[in-house]
Amino acid sequence: MDDSARMIGAPLDAALDLAACGIPTLPAHIPAPILGQGLAGCSCGRVACATPASHPMGKLGRRDASTDAQMLCYWWGAGGAWRTANVATVAGHAVEVIELLDYPPHWSEIADWLAAHRAGNGPVLGVDQDTVRFLGSPRRSGRTRSTRLAVGWVRRLARGELVLMPPSRLPGDGEVTWLTGPHMPLPDGKQILEALTQLPPPEELILWAKQHDHAAAG
Repeated sequence: MDDSARMIGAPLDAALDLAACGIPTLPAHIPAPILGQGLAGCSCGRVACATPASHPMGKLGRRDASTDAQMLCYWWGAGGAWRTANVATVAGHAVEVIELLDYPPHWSEIADWLAAHRAGNGPVLGVDQDTVRFLGSPRRSGRTRSTRLAVGWVRRLARGELVLMPPSRLPGDGEVTWLTGPHMPLPDGKQILEALTQLPPPEELILWAKQHDHAAAG
């Protein structure tokens, strides 16, 4: 089965599932080859697209994100206008999105760290091998915030920033995936941000996790 056949139906199922979790979505462009150049571009057709495969389809805007099943079926249904489009939500509306970049994938230890800092174990997106995104309940502040760690970065996405959701495709054959699914309760976004900005270097995190497990077992 080729990619286009595989994708038909999957975006609609994903959008309906997110709607059931109270997360509104809207269709976004997908990767497309730039004719004659062998490069990954955007289905919008602009060669110099600044946000390839991650901006709304047609004349849609961020305020058009919806949980209405009829609208989602109109967009992604079998006869829909954009049945293979990417699925996107909007940061700061129904979810706060905190990004962890360039930190080694010690997922079990990071989950323990978040739980110990009352940041819960909520939905987590895998974007690429260097980037994960944690979803939390939104806060009033709409500003972006970046914090440099000893290893890697933590960034809170600005209110209104478009966020691709699974099974959205990325330029270069990548795909957004769930590391922890959408049905988990949303932790407090502020607590996720504070916990991640205190994340120690990887070797210290592993040592902390061992000590934490030992103390819990004792």
